[in-house]
Amino acid sequence: MPRLPLFYTVLNINGEIVLSQVTQDPEYPIGEGQRLVADQTPDYDSLTQYIVRVAPVPEGQDYVEYQIVDITYTEEELIESAMATRKQLFLECDWTQLPDAQLTVAKVDAWKVYRQALRDITDQPGYPGTIIWPTIPE
Repeated sequence: MPRLPLFYTVLNINGEIVLSQVTQDPEYPIGEGQRLVADQTPDYDSLTQYIVRVAPVPEGQDYVEYQIVDITYTEEELIESAMATRKQLFLECDWTQLPDAQLTVAKVDAWKVYRQALRDITDQPGYPGTIIWPTIPE
């Protein structure tokens, strides 16, 4: 069997996907009525996009086609995500406000400013769709 590309898909006679592999030497035999096409997932931002494989692959086309689709969120989902992120950021710096944190007064103040900026994200003009997160103090 000839050496195959790293990404490939085996299609049946109707152009429907039978098998997708990521390998150099597949053990899956290509049977009668099947054909092999190149299949490489395109680059996309998994936080804001998802991909859809276009199938079946038209006769004569030697590659799998993908569509990149932007993820759309409801305002409620954006708010929920922002609040979860903010909560996590607060949890990570709660220790800075304890009396025995062993930080200088300047550092405690810097953390107080940071924590207030976390509280104020809801007042940002683009909220909840666009949030400029405050920089963590050093």
